[in-house]
Amino acid sequence: MSLSKGNRPCSQLDELGNEQVRDCVTFEDAHEVATAGQGHGVTFDLDDRAFAYWDVVEGRWLVAPGSYAIQVGENASRIVAEEIVELAGEVILKELSLGSSVGDWFAHPAVGPVLMGHITATMTPEQQAQAAENADMLRMIESLPMHQFVSPLGVQIPAERLEEMIELSRQDSQ
Repeated sequence: MSLSKGNRPCSQLDELGNEQVRDCVTFEDAHEVATAGQGHGVTFDLDDRAFAYWDVVEGRWLVAPGSYAIQVGENASRIVAEEIVELAGEVILKELSLGSSVGDWFAHPAVGPVLMGHITATMTPEQQAQAAENADMLRMIESLPMHQFVSPLGVQIPAERLEEMIELSRQDSQ
């Protein structure tokens, strides 16, 4: 198997890759280093771009927060060392609207806790117990637009509270 980054071949060389995408981001010929008596290892310098993906909405490269596996191998099939690194990444705070998804509302760092607090404050103990038992139900409704989630048949949240949360998202997105 041969991987490449642009016009840089990575086949048969020590490879360093991002496990999520398995992309060869740099390479060094460890054999040349070892035979020249240069030491017992190879050092790779990685900047943010090595972990970035292209965000089509933002129109720029972003680093997602999370765990990344740095792998060193003789080739893409034979990994000889691995190190896990945690990256804070970039969190893009978006202004919310009633057209935003329920998932976006719950995921927003300022609005999500306010929304969850309002919902749980209006639940009976029985509803809270059912919600705890069926935590995966939120995944089923994450893609709904908020206006459908809070419709007359859905969750009851006063319009003024929704507007306060939308304003909160505006403040955080600036």
